[in-house]
Amino acid sequence: MNLGDYLKDKKIGFWFSIAITILFLLSGILYLAIAPGLSEYVRFAEMVVSMGFLTFVGVFSIVGAVISIVLIATKQYKFLGYTQFAFALLGFVFFVYASFQYIFEMFVGIEITFAEMSPAFVVMGIFFLITLIASIANVFLKQTADNKVVEVAHE
Repeated sequence: MNLGDYLKDKKIGFWFSIAITILFLLSGILYLAIAPGLSEYVRFAEMVVSMGFLTFVGVFSIVGAVISIVLIATKQYKFLGYTQFAFALLGFVFFVYASFQYIFEMFVGIEITFAEMSPAFVVMGIFFLITLIASIANVFLKQTADNKVVEVAHE
């Protein structure tokens, strides 16, 4: 089987799955690279950093990418959208949970102004949000073309 034969019956959902897998990898690697610099933006920063919670958030993305690659390689498209959604949701929720105090203070204006917001924090939030939105859409998209012919019985 060559690559052309493998890709010929793929629908838009499959390409969304590939894009989400790439987003998972990018966001996981970027998050793990900049997580130590984000410690000032998380609640209970000392406890969270000592527990490795920031690393845990990035690991969701990388594990999501690995599982996506395995599901694509084994042609388990039925579960691909749901699995990607679950990992995107968990990554986003844990990102927000780890930094909700910072987000709350930013929006309420208690201590931090919008101009003081870390660009790295914004980029990571955007990556997690885009991945989540794309994975929600992907749940409803077809991964492959249905080649089944349905015959309607005429009476």
